[in-house]
Amino acid sequence: MKFKLPEKRAALYDDEVVDDVKTLRKKRKLEEGEKTDSGTAESESSSDSSDSDEEAPNIILLSLSSSESDSDSD
Repeated sequence: MKFKLPEKRAALYDDEVVDDVKTLRKKRKLEEGEKTDSGTAESESSSDSSDSDEEAPNIILLSLSSSESDSDSD
């Protein structure tokens, strides 16, 4: 029996969704849009916190990419 590789990766688990990242991004954009629309009065205070929230992940990603594991693989 020859095993044929599927063109699109099959889900390993029943509840796994392939290419879920795209779906999650779409959902997030929709949710964020709704929150922005409904929370017009809060937009001023929430924009402050969202600014720092957006910067935090970037810092984390940078520190991860330059972690010791990088020199380990070297």
